[in-house]
Amino acid sequence: MASRSSALASATARERGFAGRGPGMGTLIGMELAKLRKRPMTRVVFGLLVLAAAGLPVLIYAAGTPEARDSFVFPGAIEDGVRVAELLGMVSLPVLGAAIAGSEYAWGTMRLLIATGVGRGRLFTAKLVALLLATLAHVVLAVGLVSLEAAVAGALTGRGHELPTIDAAWVGDLVQMLGTTWFLLSFLVLVGFGVAMLGRSMAAGIAVAIGLPIAQQIGSVLAPAILGRFGEVLVDFFPNTSFEALAQRAGFDAAPPDGLLSPERAVATLLAYTVILLGAALLVFQRRDVPSGD
Repeated sequence: MASRSSALASATARERGFAGRGPGMGTLIGMELAKLRKRPMTRVVFGLLVLAAAGLPVLIYAAGTPEARDSFVFPGAIEDGVRVAELLGMVSLPVLGAAIAGSEYAWGTMRLLIATGVGRGRLFTAKLVALLLATLAHVVLAVGLVSLEAAVAGALTGRGHELPTIDAAWVGDLVQMLGTTWFLLSFLVLVGFGVAMLGRSMAAGIAVAIGLPIAQQIGSVLAPAILGRFGEVLVDFFPNTSFEALAQRAGFDAAPPDGLLSPERAVATLLAYTVILLGAALLVFQRRDVPSGD
């Protein structure tokens, strides 16, 4: 606790030095990124990602089928990297989102940050941008590590690489896949952040962000059974429904099943929930008294 408090205190001191002349948004974002890098939780999140990416080829070659080993070549392994980022990120990244808000209330450092004279809206925005950049780094690191491993494995085993035609369609699929994964993980991260800001609690942010998908899976079964047609309509507005509609369209030559929401509606639904939650969190943050420690 002492080391964490000293690290945050030094960051706060740097912010206080800028209070007189007002730090720019770039400076605030840099400060939030610096604090993220110093958090033990960040090291845990990215350490687990590196371990999972490193263990994937070992698992494939030790216990995978011949078809799985043959398919683990670059660039097809890009999709494997995306899946690693998605599966780990759904559990670990919301913890980071909740920690960047809730722990500063618990340690009493949020009051110190506000006392530097930085506007609450700008501080809120800087934390958001830092989280979005951390989420992007998570996706890029997973894809980069798995792709490198697949390229090395292909060279060592003589399987080679079947490079696709790099045309507009292939680039479009790649950008869509990476962008969709980043967007979906960002939604979960921002849910954790928004709830933690509202409740001034890291635990609340983690519980809601991780428990929400589970609760929705239960609700998607119970709602139609209890409410009939209205329940089916209600399930279409669950974030999980939009999440699945986008995730199943992310990939090279993806063939999603029939009956999914349109991507436009799915994106609009998740954005609407995000705007409502973050808007409420910002409104409360700007108006509430911040104690020195909870």
